[in-house]
Amino acid sequence: MLDIVWDQSYSVQIAEIDRQHQKFTAMLDMLFEAIEAGRSQEVLAGILSELVAYAVYHFDTEEQLLIKHHYPEFGAHQKEHEAFRIRILEFQRSFVAGKETLTHDVVKFMTHWIAEHVMNADMKYAPFLNARGVF
Repeated sequence: MLDIVWDQSYSVQIAEIDRQHQKFTAMLDMLFEAIEAGRSQEVLAGILSELVAYAVYHFDTEEQLLIKHHYPEFGAHQKEHEAFRIRILEFQRSFVAGKETLTHDVVKFMTHWIAEHVMNADMKYAPFLNARGVF
């Protein structure tokens, strides 16, 4: 099991975003457990592919909300998303090419990043969007 377990302390009080954060956390846990169980490279590649696609989907959802409501710190928030996208796509490419293995360190990096991002960057936009009736 991962170091992060989604609970209300991670809630941004926006139902769709909270659901997506929960799902992303569950997907990271699934990847961690697959590594622990010694699953095949093919299985790990499939889970990683789903996780990357879901991260992109989630970031798009957040960014559309922030654009729609003219969030003043959108640029900085989007840069954080882009840096993570680039990093996990690099992990994925290296793994598929056989240059890197999926280790606990990779999953811990992703887990730490998502926890830090939610607790810092996402918590900044939460009151802004909540004040505009986004729940």
